[in-house]
Amino acid sequence: MTTNQTPSTAVQKTTTHAEQGTPKAQLANYSQIDNPMQQSNTMPLPKTDHSASSFISSVQSVAPDADLVSEEEPICPSTYGPVIIKELVKVKKFHDLTRKHVENVVATNKCGLILNGTPGLGKTHVVKEVLNGLGLTNLVDYVIVKGHLTGAKLYQILWKYREKGKVVVLDDCDTLFAKDLGLTILKAALDPDVTTVSYETTQVPIFNGKEVPNFSYEGTLIVCTNVKFDSGYQSQRTTHLKAIQSRANFWPVLMSKLEAKFANIFFMVVDQGYLDELLNNQQKRELLDFIWKHKGDMPRLDLRDPKRIAEQMQIDPVNWVAIAEVLIGVANV
Repeated sequence: MTTNQTPSTAVQKTTTHAEQGTPKAQLANYSQIDNPMQQSNTMPLPKTDHSASSFISSVQSVAPDADLVSEEEPICPSTYGPVIIKELVKVKKFHDLTRKHVENVVATNKCGLILNGTPGLGKTHVVKEVLNGLGLTNLVDYVIVKGHLTGAKLYQILWKYREKGKVVVLDDCDTLFAKDLGLTILKAALDPDVTTVSYETTQVPIFNGKEVPNFSYEGTLIVCTNVKFDSGYQSQRTTHLKAIQSRANFWPVLMSKLEAKFANIFFMVVDQGYLDELLNNQQKRELLDFIWKHKGDMPRLDLRDPKRIAEQMQIDPVNWVAIAEVLIGVANV
Protein backbone atom coordinates (compact mmCIF):
# COMPACT_ATOMS: atom_id res chain seq x y z
CA MET A 1 0.00 0.00 0.00
CA THR A 2 2.95 2.40 0.46
CA THR A 3 4.33 4.33 -2.48
CA ASN A 4 7.88 3.01 -2.10
CA GLN A 5 7.06 -0.67 -2.28
CA THR A 6 8.53 -2.77 -5.06
CA PRO A 7 6.36 -4.91 -7.32
CA SER A 8 5.69 -8.41 -6.10
CA THR A 9 7.48 -11.15 -7.99
CA ALA A 10 4.27 -13.19 -7.81
CA VAL A 11 2.56 -10.87 -10.23
CA GLN A 12 5.27 -10.26 -12.84
CA LYS A 13 4.34 -13.13 -15.14
CA THR A 14 2.77 -12.11 -18.42
CA THR A 15 0.62 -14.36 -20.51
CA THR A 16 -0.68 -14.55 -24.02
CA HIS A 17 -4.35 -14.33 -24.92
CA ALA A 18 -4.32 -18.08 -25.51
CA GLU A 19 -3.18 -18.73 -21.95
CA GLN A 20 -5.99 -16.56 -20.64
CA GLY A 21 -8.58 -18.52 -22.55
CA THR A 22 -9.20 -15.75 -25.09
CA PRO A 23 -10.50 -16.98 -28.47
CA LYS A 24 -7.85 -17.28 -31.18
CA ALA A 25 -9.89 -15.46 -33.79
CA GLN A 26 -10.43 -11.94 -32.50
CA LEU A 27 -11.81 -8.81 -34.09
CA ALA A 28 -8.81 -6.69 -33.19
CA ASN A 29 -9.67 -3.54 -35.10
CA TYR A 30 -13.39 -3.00 -35.50
CA SER A 31 -12.89 0.18 -37.48
CA GLN A 32 -11.40 -1.84 -40.37
CA ILE A 33 -13.86 -4.74 -40.54
CA ASP A 34 -15.22 -5.60 -43.97
CA ASN A 35 -18.12 -7.80 -44.90
CA PRO A 36 -16.84 -11.41 -44.91
CA MET A 37 -18.65 -11.96 -48.22
CA GLN A 38 -16.28 -9.47 -49.86
CA GLN A 39 -13.22 -11.62 -49.23
CA SER A 40 -11.44 -13.14 -52.22
CA ASN A 41 -12.30 -16.70 -53.16
CA THR A 42 -8.90 -17.30 -54.76
CA MET A 43 -7.12 -20.17 -53.04
CA PRO A 44 -3.31 -20.56 -53.02
CA LEU A 45 -1.89 -23.36 -55.23
CA PRO A 46 -0.71 -26.42 -53.28
CA LYS A 47 2.99 -27.12 -53.10
CA THR A 48 4.42 -29.67 -55.53
CA ASP A 49 3.97 -32.82 -53.52
CA HIS A 50 2.45 -35.89 -55.19
CA SER A 51 1.90 -37.93 -52.03
CA ALA A 52 -1.60 -39.14 -51.17
CA SER A 53 -1.69 -37.19 -47.93
CA SER A 54 -0.69 -34.02 -49.75
CA PHE A 55 -3.42 -34.54 -52.35
CA ILE A 56 -6.07 -35.04 -49.65
CA SER A 57 -4.88 -31.99 -47.76
CA SER A 58 -4.97 -29.84 -50.88
CA VAL A 59 -8.50 -30.98 -51.72
CA GLN A 60 -9.66 -30.22 -48.16
CA SER A 61 -8.09 -26.78 -48.30
CA VAL A 62 -9.89 -25.96 -51.58
CA ALA A 63 -13.25 -27.51 -50.66
CA PRO A 64 -13.57 -27.69 -46.89
CA ASP A 65 -16.63 -29.09 -45.21
CA ALA A 66 -19.52 -26.64 -45.51
CA ASP A 67 -20.51 -27.00 -41.85
CA LEU A 68 -17.00 -26.13 -40.76
CA VAL A 69 -16.98 -23.01 -42.91
CA SER A 70 -20.25 -21.82 -41.38
CA GLU A 71 -19.02 -22.55 -37.86
CA GLU A 72 -15.67 -20.79 -38.22
CA GLU A 73 -16.94 -17.78 -40.18
CA PRO A 74 -16.44 -14.73 -37.95
CA ILE A 75 -19.47 -12.92 -36.57
CA CYS A 76 -19.33 -9.55 -38.28
CA PRO A 77 -20.53 -6.45 -36.40
CA SER A 78 -21.48 -4.77 -39.69
CA THR A 79 -24.61 -6.95 -39.53
CA TYR A 80 -25.91 -4.49 -36.94
CA GLY A 81 -24.97 -1.31 -38.78
CA PRO A 82 -22.10 1.22 -38.79
CA VAL A 83 -23.12 2.67 -35.43
CA ILE A 84 -22.27 -0.61 -33.69
CA ILE A 85 -18.86 -0.74 -35.38
CA LYS A 86 -18.19 2.76 -34.08
CA GLU A 87 -19.33 1.84 -30.56
CA LEU A 88 -17.23 -1.35 -30.65
CA VAL A 89 -14.09 0.71 -31.19
CA LYS A 90 -14.91 2.71 -28.04
CA VAL A 91 -15.86 -0.36 -26.02
CA LYS A 92 -12.71 -2.26 -26.94
CA LYS A 93 -10.52 0.73 -26.10
CA PHE A 94 -12.24 1.16 -22.74
CA HIS A 95 -11.88 -2.52 -21.82
CA ASP A 96 -8.22 -2.49 -22.86
CA LEU A 97 -7.57 0.58 -20.69
CA THR A 98 -9.45 -0.97 -17.77
CA ARG A 99 -7.53 -4.23 -18.06
CA LYS A 100 -4.21 -2.41 -18.24
CA HIS A 101 -5.07 -0.26 -15.24
CA VAL A 102 -6.04 -3.29 -13.15
CA GLU A 103 -2.75 -4.95 -14.14
CA ASN A 104 -0.81 -1.85 -13.07
CA VAL A 105 -2.59 -1.63 -9.73
CA VAL A 106 -1.91 -5.29 -8.94
CA ALA A 107 1.69 -5.22 -10.20
CA THR A 108 2.81 -1.99 -8.53
CA ASN A 109 0.83 -2.58 -5.32
CA LYS A 110 0.78 1.18 -4.70
CA CYS A 111 -2.89 1.91 -4.28
CA GLY A 112 -6.25 0.20 -4.06
CA LEU A 113 -8.82 0.30 -6.84
CA ILE A 114 -12.56 0.95 -6.95
CA LEU A 115 -14.43 -0.15 -10.09
CA ASN A 116 -17.72 1.65 -9.77
CA GLY A 117 -20.75 1.84 -12.02
CA THR A 118 -23.64 0.18 -13.78
CA PRO A 119 -24.08 -3.52 -12.92
CA GLY A 120 -23.47 -6.21 -15.51
CA LEU A 121 -20.87 -4.44 -17.65
CA GLY A 122 -17.95 -6.77 -16.89
CA LYS A 123 -16.19 -5.21 -13.89
CA THR A 124 -15.59 -8.48 -12.07
CA HIS A 125 -14.91 -10.35 -15.33
CA VAL A 126 -11.95 -8.15 -16.23
CA VAL A 127 -10.50 -8.40 -12.71
CA LYS A 128 -10.66 -12.22 -12.80
CA GLU A 129 -9.12 -12.21 -16.26
CA VAL A 130 -6.19 -10.07 -15.09
CA LEU A 131 -5.54 -12.08 -11.91
CA ASN A 132 -5.55 -15.40 -13.77
CA GLY A 133 -3.48 -13.91 -16.57
CA LEU A 134 -0.83 -12.83 -14.10
CA GLY A 135 -0.54 -16.42 -12.91
CA LEU A 136 -2.15 -15.85 -9.51
CA THR A 137 -4.00 -18.67 -7.78
CA ASN A 138 -7.44 -18.27 -6.25
CA LEU A 139 -7.54 -18.67 -2.44
CA VAL A 140 -3.74 -18.57 -2.38
CA ASP A 141 -2.66 -15.32 -4.00
CA TYR A 142 -6.07 -13.72 -4.12
CA VAL A 143 -9.62 -14.10 -2.86
CA ILE A 144 -12.91 -12.85 -4.32
CA VAL A 145 -15.57 -12.13 -1.71
CA LYS A 146 -19.13 -11.75 -2.99
CA GLY A 147 -22.31 -10.93 -1.09
CA HIS A 148 -22.87 -10.03 2.54
CA LEU A 149 -19.76 -8.94 4.41
CA THR A 150 -19.34 -7.37 7.84
CA GLY A 151 -16.58 -4.99 8.89
CA ALA A 152 -15.21 -7.56 11.36
CA LYS A 153 -15.01 -10.25 8.68
CA LEU A 154 -13.33 -7.81 6.27
CA TYR A 155 -10.70 -7.13 8.94
CA GLN A 156 -9.98 -10.87 9.18
CA ILE A 157 -9.80 -11.32 5.39
CA LEU A 158 -7.43 -8.37 5.00
CA TRP A 159 -5.21 -9.79 7.76
CA LYS A 160 -5.07 -13.18 6.03
CA TYR A 161 -4.10 -11.59 2.67
CA ARG A 162 -2.02 -8.77 4.16
CA GLU A 163 1.30 -9.58 2.47
CA LYS A 164 2.68 -7.81 -0.57
CA GLY A 165 1.46 -9.44 -3.78
CA LYS A 166 -1.80 -10.71 -2.25
CA VAL A 167 -5.10 -9.38 -3.60
CA VAL A 168 -8.54 -9.05 -2.01
CA VAL A 169 -11.47 -8.44 -4.37
CA LEU A 170 -14.81 -7.31 -2.94
CA ASP A 171 -17.58 -7.97 -5.46
CA ASP A 172 -20.94 -6.33 -4.74
CA CYS A 173 -20.37 -6.42 -0.97
CA ASP A 174 -22.65 -3.40 -0.68
CA THR A 175 -23.78 -4.10 2.88
CA LEU A 176 -20.24 -3.20 3.89
CA PHE A 177 -21.00 0.41 2.98
CA ALA A 178 -24.00 0.58 5.32
CA LYS A 179 -22.14 0.80 8.64
CA ASP A 180 -19.31 2.90 9.98
CA LEU A 181 -17.11 -0.09 10.91
CA GLY A 182 -16.94 -1.41 7.35
CA LEU A 183 -16.38 2.06 5.89
CA THR A 184 -13.63 2.83 8.41
CA ILE A 185 -11.73 -0.39 7.68
CA LEU A 186 -12.10 0.24 3.93
CA LYS A 187 -10.58 3.70 4.38
CA ALA A 188 -7.64 2.27 6.29
CA ALA A 189 -6.98 -0.54 3.80
CA LEU A 190 -7.19 1.78 0.79
CA ASP A 191 -4.94 4.48 2.27
CA PRO A 192 -1.76 4.59 0.12
CA ASP A 193 0.26 6.43 2.78
CA VAL A 194 -0.58 4.62 6.03
CA THR A 195 -0.57 0.83 5.93
CA THR A 196 -1.80 0.14 9.46
CA VAL A 197 -5.32 -1.25 9.78
CA SER A 198 -6.66 -1.17 13.33
CA TYR A 199 -9.50 -2.76 15.27
CA GLU A 200 -9.05 -1.26 18.73
CA THR A 201 -11.96 -2.38 20.92
CA THR A 202 -12.49 -4.09 24.25
CA GLN A 203 -12.98 -7.33 22.29
CA VAL A 204 -9.81 -7.54 20.25
CA PRO A 205 -9.97 -9.99 17.30
CA ILE A 206 -8.05 -13.22 17.85
CA PHE A 207 -6.46 -14.93 14.85
CA ASN A 208 -4.50 -18.17 15.19
CA GLY A 209 -4.64 -17.87 18.97
CA LYS A 210 -3.22 -14.33 19.11
CA GLU A 211 -4.83 -10.96 19.63
CA VAL A 212 -4.55 -8.77 16.53
CA PRO A 213 -5.56 -5.20 17.42
CA ASN A 214 -3.82 -3.91 14.30
CA PHE A 215 -1.59 -5.05 11.46
CA SER A 216 0.31 -3.69 8.49
CA TYR A 217 -1.65 -4.21 5.28
CA GLU A 218 0.63 -4.40 2.25
CA GLY A 219 -1.68 -6.25 -0.13
CA THR A 220 -3.95 -4.84 -2.83
CA LEU A 221 -7.66 -4.19 -2.31
CA ILE A 222 -9.99 -4.04 -5.33
CA VAL A 223 -13.64 -3.08 -4.84
CA CYS A 224 -16.25 -3.76 -7.54
CA THR A 225 -19.45 -1.99 -6.56
CA ASN A 226 -22.60 -0.29 -7.84
CA VAL A 227 -22.88 1.99 -4.79
CA LYS A 228 -23.36 5.67 -5.66
CA PHE A 229 -20.50 7.61 -4.11
CA ASP A 230 -22.15 10.97 -4.67
CA SER A 231 -25.68 10.84 -3.30
CA GLY A 232 -26.22 14.58 -3.56
CA TYR A 233 -26.80 15.13 0.16
CA GLN A 234 -24.49 15.35 3.14
CA SER A 235 -24.38 12.63 5.78
CA GLN A 236 -21.81 10.72 7.77
CA ARG A 237 -21.93 7.93 5.20
CA THR A 238 -21.36 10.38 2.34
CA THR A 239 -18.33 11.76 4.17
CA HIS A 240 -16.91 8.24 4.51
CA LEU A 241 -17.55 7.48 0.84
CA LYS A 242 -15.80 10.64 -0.30
CA ALA A 243 -12.82 9.78 1.90
CA ILE A 244 -12.70 6.26 0.44
CA GLN A 245 -12.92 7.62 -3.10
CA SER A 246 -10.06 10.02 -2.47
CA ARG A 247 -7.77 7.25 -1.19
CA ALA A 248 -8.11 4.79 -4.08
CA ASN A 249 -7.90 4.75 -7.85
CA PHE A 250 -11.53 5.40 -8.72
CA TRP A 251 -12.46 3.89 -12.10
CA PRO A 252 -16.03 4.59 -13.32
CA VAL A 253 -17.66 1.92 -15.51
CA LEU A 254 -20.68 3.52 -17.15
CA MET A 255 -22.61 2.95 -20.38
CA SER A 256 -25.89 4.72 -21.06
CA LYS A 257 -26.67 4.37 -24.79
CA LEU A 258 -28.38 1.21 -26.05
CA GLU A 259 -25.86 0.94 -28.88
CA ALA A 260 -22.95 1.07 -26.44
CA LYS A 261 -24.50 -1.60 -24.23
CA PHE A 262 -25.14 -3.87 -27.22
CA ALA A 263 -21.58 -3.27 -28.45
CA ASN A 264 -20.35 -4.27 -25.00
CA ILE A 265 -22.33 -7.52 -25.17
CA PHE A 266 -21.02 -8.19 -28.69
CA PHE A 267 -17.43 -7.57 -27.57
CA MET A 268 -17.68 -9.83 -24.53
CA VAL A 269 -19.45 -12.67 -26.38
CA VAL A 270 -17.48 -12.61 -29.64
CA ASP A 271 -14.08 -11.21 -28.72
CA GLN A 272 -13.69 -12.31 -25.10
CA GLY A 273 -15.37 -15.72 -25.21
CA TYR A 274 -17.80 -14.78 -22.45
CA LEU A 275 -20.25 -17.61 -23.30
CA ASP A 276 -17.87 -20.11 -24.90
CA GLU A 277 -18.76 -22.81 -22.40
CA LEU A 278 -22.45 -22.58 -23.37
CA LEU A 279 -22.71 -21.65 -27.05
CA ASN A 280 -21.14 -22.46 -30.38
CA ASN A 281 -20.57 -19.84 -33.07
CA GLN A 282 -23.98 -20.23 -34.73
CA GLN A 283 -25.79 -20.02 -31.40
CA LYS A 284 -23.89 -16.82 -30.59
CA ARG A 285 -25.21 -15.32 -33.83
CA GLU A 286 -28.76 -16.29 -32.89
CA LEU A 287 -28.31 -14.85 -29.40
CA LEU A 288 -26.96 -11.54 -30.69
CA ASP A 289 -29.72 -11.30 -33.30
CA PHE A 290 -32.33 -11.89 -30.57
CA ILE A 291 -30.84 -9.23 -28.29
CA TRP A 292 -30.50 -6.76 -31.17
CA LYS A 293 -34.16 -7.27 -32.06
CA HIS A 294 -35.31 -6.65 -28.47
CA LYS A 295 -32.66 -4.17 -27.31
CA GLY A 296 -35.14 -1.30 -26.96
CA ASP A 297 -37.47 -3.34 -24.75
CA MET A 298 -34.91 -4.99 -22.47
CA PRO A 299 -34.83 -3.11 -19.13
CA ARG A 300 -31.13 -3.73 -18.41
CA LEU A 301 -29.28 -4.83 -21.54
CA ASP A 302 -26.29 -6.00 -19.53
CA LEU A 303 -24.21 -9.20 -19.46
CA ARG A 304 -26.56 -11.04 -17.14
CA ASP A 305 -29.40 -11.32 -19.66
CA PRO A 306 -27.23 -12.93 -22.40
CA LYS A 307 -26.07 -15.56 -19.93
CA ARG A 308 -29.62 -16.37 -18.86
CA ILE A 309 -30.70 -16.62 -22.49
CA ALA A 310 -27.68 -18.78 -23.38
CA GLU A 311 -28.57 -21.19 -20.58
CA GLN A 312 -32.08 -21.55 -22.02
CA MET A 313 -30.65 -22.13 -25.52
CA GLN A 314 -28.69 -25.02 -24.10
CA ILE A 315 -31.53 -26.44 -22.00
CA ASP A 316 -34.35 -26.08 -24.55
CA PRO A 317 -33.07 -25.49 -28.12
CA VAL A 318 -36.60 -25.65 -29.53
CA ASN A 319 -38.44 -23.21 -27.24
CA TRP A 320 -35.66 -20.93 -26.07
CA VAL A 321 -36.93 -17.87 -27.96
CA ALA A 322 -40.36 -17.96 -26.32
CA ILE A 323 -38.82 -18.62 -22.92
CA ALA A 324 -36.26 -15.82 -23.33
CA GLU A 325 -38.98 -13.32 -24.30
CA VAL A 326 -40.73 -14.06 -21.03
CA LEU A 327 -37.52 -13.84 -19.00
CA ILE A 328 -36.58 -10.42 -20.36
CA GLY A 329 -40.14 -9.11 -20.14
CA VAL A 330 -40.99 -8.66 -23.81
CA ALA A 331 -43.49 -11.50 -24.28
CA ASN A 332 -47.04 -10.59 -25.28
CA VAL A 333 -49.30 -12.65 -23.05
